[in-house]
Amino acid sequence: TPLEAALVFRKAQALGLGAVLLVNPVSRGLPYEEVARMVAEANRQAAREGVAGKALTPYLLRRLSELSGGETDRVNGRLLLENARLAARVAVALAGLE
Repeated sequence: TPLEAALVFRKAQALGLGAVLLVNPVSRGLPYEEVARMVAEANRQAAREGVAGKALTPYLLRRLSELSGGETDRVNGRLLLENARLAARVAVALAGLE
């Protein structure tokens, strides 16, 4: 819950830890097998085209979008919104602990 996350964050601060990672799974993603297949294909294409270094991530994201008919963009957009909602709820819970 957001309150539990807030309590973990406070405990981490008290222990002097530098960061806390809060993982929030997307509510409606793509099947693992489908994503794995697309990632493998995009990586093969990148290797064939000599794409590497800092150009690789944007290339892979573009290819995944193309291979999924834009679905990876929609999933990433949902994840962004869901992360923002969770962050707001945790912030409210943290404020309530003050």
